[in-house]
Amino acid sequence: MSHFYRGEMGRIMVWRQRLDVTSNWAITSTTAIITIAFSTREVPHIIFFFNLAIVWVLLWIEARRYRFYDAFRARVRMLEAHFLVPMVMENREMLHGE
Repeated sequence: MSHFYRGEMGRIMVWRQRLDVTSNWAITSTTAIITIAFSTREVPHIIFFFNLAIVWVLLWIEARRYRFYDAFRARVRMLEAHFLVPMVMENREMLHGE
C-alpha cells in the first residue's frame, strides 16, 4: 500500500508541474507581448488582442489539467483520510468528509 501511495503522490507532483508550466507560459507570453508593444510606435494595437487569445488558450489548457490534478488529489486525500490516519490513530474510527 505504501508503494501505491508513493505512486499517487508522484502523479500529483507531475500534474502540479504541468500546471506551473502553463502558468509560466502565460506570464512569459504576456511579458513578451507588452515589451514588444511598448518598445516601438509601429506595433499595431491588435497585438494585445493576440495576447488575450494566447492567455485564454493557456487558461483553457490549465483548467483542463486542473481537473485531472484534482481527481488525483482527491484520491490521495481519500487514501490518507480512510487508510493511513486510522492506521496511525489509537481509535479506529473512520474520518468523514472530503
